[in-house]
Amino acid sequence: MWLVLILSSLLGIAAARTLYYSCLPVLGLTLTASLGLLRPLFTLGLSFLVFGERLCPLQFLGGALLLLGCYLVIRIRFRHI
Repeated sequence: MWLVLILSSLLGIAAARTLYYSCLPVLGLTLTASLGLLRPLFTLGLSFLVFGERLCPLQFLGGALLLLGCYLVIRIRFRHI
């Protein structure tokens, strides 16, 4: 079990860093960092789907605020295009 946990964490870190650094030249630092704020939302969704965790209304509100914030950052960043 420990081996699976260690391998999944290494894979998760490697994939996240690879995607982060490949997005930097295309999207820029501010947008890439802002989109990184969505990681807790994806973790929440996966724990709900995979482990059957229960979600409280405050968690749904937090997820909605994260999505709204990222939407506004993307809209402001690409407003002139």
